[in-house]
Amino acid sequence: MRYLLPALFLFCSIHLLAQPAADRLYDFELNGETLEQALYELTELTGIPIAFSNSALPKREGLFYSFHQKRIEEILETLLINTGFRNKWMGGQILIVPIPLSELRRFSVSGYIRDAISGEPMIGANVFSPELGKGTTTNAYGYYSLTLLEGPVEVVFSYLGYEMRVLPLELYSNQVFNLNLRPAVTLEEVLVTAPSYVTSMEGPPPGMQRFRSEDMESLPSLNGEPDVLRFSYLQPGVQTGADGFGGLSVRGGDVDQNLVLLDGVPVYNASHLLGIFSIFNNSAVRSTTLIRGIFPARYGGRVSSVLDVRTKEGNNKQWEGEADIGIASGKLSIEGPLVNEKSSIFIGVRRSFLDFYSRPITRKVLKKRDEEGELGYNFYDLNAKINCKLGNRDHLYGSFYTGGDHYDNFQEERTVLGDSTTIDRGEQGVEWGNAIGSLRWNHLFSDKLFSNTILTYSRFFYTSQDSYEEKLLEQDLLQNREYFFIRYNSNNRDIALTTDFDFRPNPDHTIRFGANAVFHRFKPGGISFDETASPDTLTEEHIQFLLERTAQLAGEYDCYVEDEFQLNEKSGGNLGIRTTLLQVDGKLQFHPQPRAQFYFHPLRNLRASIGVGRVVQPLHLLTNSGIGLPRDLWVSSTSRIRPISCWQFSGSLYWEGKSGWEASLEGFYKRMGHLVTFQEGLLSSIDATNWQNKVAVGKGWSYGAEWLVKRNLRKFSGWAAYTLSFTRRQFDEVNLGEPFPFRFDRRHNLHLAGALSLGRRWQVSLVWTYGSGIATTLPRSSYQFNLFNLLYSDVPPQFPFILDVSNFGKKNDVRLPSYHRLDLEVKFTLDKKRFQHQFTLGAYNVYNRYNPLYYTLSERVDGDTGEIGPKYIKVALMPALPSVRYCLRWRKANL
Repeated sequence: MRYLLPALFLFCSIHLLAQPAADRLYDFELNGETLEQALYELTELTGIPIAFSNSALPKREGLFYSFHQKRIEEILETLLINTGFRNKWMGGQILIVPIPLSELRRFSVSGYIRDAISGEPMIGANVFSPELGKGTTTNAYGYYSLTLLEGPVEVVFSYLGYEMRVLPLELYSNQVFNLNLRPAVTLEEVLVTAPSYVTSMEGPPPGMQRFRSEDMESLPSLNGEPDVLRFSYLQPGVQTGADGFGGLSVRGGDVDQNLVLLDGVPVYNASHLLGIFSIFNNSAVRSTTLIRGIFPARYGGRVSSVLDVRTKEGNNKQWEGEADIGIASGKLSIEGPLVNEKSSIFIGVRRSFLDFYSRPITRKVLKKRDEEGELGYNFYDLNAKINCKLGNRDHLYGSFYTGGDHYDNFQEERTVLGDSTTIDRGEQGVEWGNAIGSLRWNHLFSDKLFSNTILTYSRFFYTSQDSYEEKLLEQDLLQNREYFFIRYNSNNRDIALTTDFDFRPNPDHTIRFGANAVFHRFKPGGISFDETASPDTLTEEHIQFLLERTAQLAGEYDCYVEDEFQLNEKSGGNLGIRTTLLQVDGKLQFHPQPRAQFYFHPLRNLRASIGVGRVVQPLHLLTNSGIGLPRDLWVSSTSRIRPISCWQFSGSLYWEGKSGWEASLEGFYKRMGHLVTFQEGLLSSIDATNWQNKVAVGKGWSYGAEWLVKRNLRKFSGWAAYTLSFTRRQFDEVNLGEPFPFRFDRRHNLHLAGALSLGRRWQVSLVWTYGSGIATTLPRSSYQFNLFNLLYSDVPPQFPFILDVSNFGKKNDVRLPSYHRLDLEVKFTLDKKRFQHQFTLGAYNVYNRYNPLYYTLSERVDGDTGEIGPKYIKVALMPALPSVRYCLRWRKANL
């Protein structure tokens, strides 16, 4: 008791001494200090100790306040607004303590962000509170939701190439703000922008890139027409054949392992002219996302990459159009409101002009050889979309795409000897294409829960037909006829229903979940007829009956959940799982696919990340590279041929510097199982069942590193992308079971791109590409034998029957030469009131070295002496291709 009374007296004395300090008025000014610095300065000014935890205190920076005759508690209340902390007196000092969760009040600000000129939703726009260090991005439909602590707060809305908007809000209830952002540089001016990430405050997600149609227009392109696929070839981790031939390969994957989405609908074949052009009309494209790394759980069905292309919804404010014509193709588009700011429509069409050149040229060439015939090729694309706003919470969209390629070649030769006439006639025709339709419904359940439901129909067809007929006529009477006919066919139809939910409970968590059901119907088939068949009795109904005598049905059911989270200012990640239930052959297969990605910031402008994920692909593509044209036959996995599976491990560093500098380094390792390769020479008589007997099943692995350095300024921008990769395959039935390099095993790949704006009207750009040689299989030696001499020693030499036998070495043991390529382009833009004229003059392949159209490798061996002749490689270079293009844009209001 004798100690208790002095202690009580001392506590009361301290409390009484502190009261005058609490009531005292102060002048206090901050000029950009951090919250931590402000508390230290306030302690120095008042003499009152302020206790706090440096690690727990929010990292508020750039504080600008001016307090005049304010109590210390009033000053602290202002400094601690929206931090989740409050001040509390304890004896003669002030403690900064967290507010209990039960006492915190949070409210959300949500809405849509659109382009102020066209009304198009903006994908990946940033919504950020600098004071709190919290932010989010808009989803694929331009919707955002950000939950913050109550009180006054500033929210910043930004998007690359657009004016930033800052809104001061009094957040004491849930609020809805639909904003329109204006381009920072309007169409009267030319602003060069490097292909950029539309990112959150944490930088671009590892292995992901987003680019707009404006980014693609800033660089040289074949035929002067920007192209999504060709632009993707310039990104790190992406491989292709020479000049785009052969399709898209990402991190060692094959061309069928890329999930190509058009407005959320999978596309089976995304290219024209064997990969030279894509099916995506750049006039219709709004934004593109390329994912090379670990997929978020919302993506599935392919194992290598995701190419998510979103097309324009249509200008809902005013009518506008575009007409574009070049040497190889032309396109036309129009868009505008049906009901102002409530409903709009977009229609775009494109067609190639290649057959306008090829038919007269081939007719003239064949005529000089006393032959008849012609060769023609063309492709076309049609995009249409309509959307309607049904209220503040519902939006309905309808979209349609159809496109295809047509190739035909006809040749006839007549040989007359006396009364005898021999007619040799050959015909070849190839057609392939896609048809896609979708109906999409967006619904907003609350300011935090957004849903998207889409019903889709997708069809892909491929048909090739070759026929050869030889007739012998004597005095115009048919004496003999030989006929050969072969057709390959692939016809896929998918019907799918997908529902996705986007739930944002707070700024630290974005939870996505959903499910989809896909019903596949595959009709692959191939038939052939020899000389016993007759073209007179070979009817189309008979052919179709044989081709479609079998069909493969499969059901694919997926569900997923993922959480994109932020633990604190320095760390976060994405955790998710996707499950696939495959129904085929009357059986069910279950495939779990976990995904995980974590990142942390060792330094303020440096981010490190690691990730791991598993993906399965229920579909296989059967191809044979030796037939000249891609006879693509899609089939579903069966109980015997399992889905392709892939584990991928990755790590990355991302650095963002001053003056527009960015750099990233990523390493990856992939291991793939249940890969399928079609065995050579077995493409005839394929149907939906027997193909399983004509494939080899194996495995593959790929690993490497990717570097990207870029800089984006107002007048100049550019980047350098380098890829080092190793890719191998192994099949027991191929190459004697030994591993061999994959055909896309290109060791080094380097791309340099740059664009320079010369005032408001002129722009120059260039792309330089280097690639080391890819792996291929070519004849290592060739033998010639007189077959009669081998079988019958008494056959005289004047009756030779020469047989050529080629010896192929190991699989893909030949490296083609490396190549360099330089592309240049000059663009002039002229604005005249409501019209904009754009002239493009370029040269594709200005400089090349070993940029092949074809190679041959031979080593002649004398059949009698066994002497080995010289080994050589023959290279045919692709010539420089000029591009001249004119584009006219029109808008109802002035550009």
